[in-house]
Amino acid sequence: LTIEKAEIRTEDHEEVVPYIQKKEIDWVKVDLPEEFKETINLIESVYSATLSKLRNYGLTKPKSLINKRDLLKFQLMMQAEIRYGNRSAFQKISTVAQAIKLTHAIELLETQGAASLKSYWEKLSKETSKASAIIRNNKNIAKAIERTNKLTENQTQHPKMLKLTELIKAQLSKDPNSSIMVFANFRFTVDEIVKKINEIKEVRAAKLVGQKDGLSQKEQMQIIQDFEDKKYNCIVATSIGEEGLSLEAADLAIFYEPVASEIRTIQRKGRVGRTKEGKIIALITKNTRDEAYYWIAKRKEKVMNEILSKMQKDQTTLK
Repeated sequence: LTIEKAEIRTEDHEEVVPYIQKKEIDWVKVDLPEEFKETINLIESVYSATLSKLRNYGLTKPKSLINKRDLLKFQLMMQAEIRYGNRSAFQKISTVAQAIKLTHAIELLETQGAASLKSYWEKLSKETSKASAIIRNNKNIAKAIERTNKLTENQTQHPKMLKLTELIKAQLSKDPNSSIMVFANFRFTVDEIVKKINEIKEVRAAKLVGQKDGLSQKEQMQIIQDFEDKKYNCIVATSIGEEGLSLEAADLAIFYEPVASEIRTIQRKGRVGRTKEGKIIALITKNTRDEAYYWIAKRKEKVMNEILSKMQKDQTTLK
């Protein structure tokens, strides 16, 4: 790129401070209900057994430290083995696919809720892969599916959903003219949130999702315009609301879950404090992937700032 010099400016830099408004950032933690934990334990027992198989296949990292990135990396390695003619790698790919699907199921219940997991089980039931069939035929998974169905039948909400409605009510009670943005990772969760918060008398909420999820660019722009015109006082968005679209600054931004990306975290925070003071609240489920993603993003942002600061200090040439 023929870049010869790097510059970094954080929000605390003297050149930036005059151009941004004060942001208040709160991290609100909730406890996972016992009914959720019992279901997760059933899935984790199968996940742990699957990881044990992968250790025999060469994934030597301790089971407690293996994450989705490790599984995807191992999957790519096995795909390369197949291209080189190693047919035994087919079984390994099937096993790692099982692990990826199981860790995703755990994440959904930990961070999103029973309805999201039920939707995933239904999707899994229609898949024809060997990995999906093995998961479906497992006794503990069958029990987990049964428990998931009971949770949804009883309309057991994830505690973050209950906290979210509480926070929105409090904000609108304090300032009825507030503009609120809610960020969620999954389209299904966006739909659930919009449905739930629209039950609040004062809320006029709309969803903002990408074109592949069903909204054309024209529809996206109309929703944004309606938000700025106060037709809507709350937008619930996937990552489409983080960048690329011109959105008026919100009074309150709520992250339904942390993201492991430092860039996305910074972009989300940028939705408040542009032209007026704002508040950011991030919801975290204790002792789950929520906490892990929070610390990952925090560490990445620290490392990024340290690297850029060193480059700036050293006048590093980037040719």
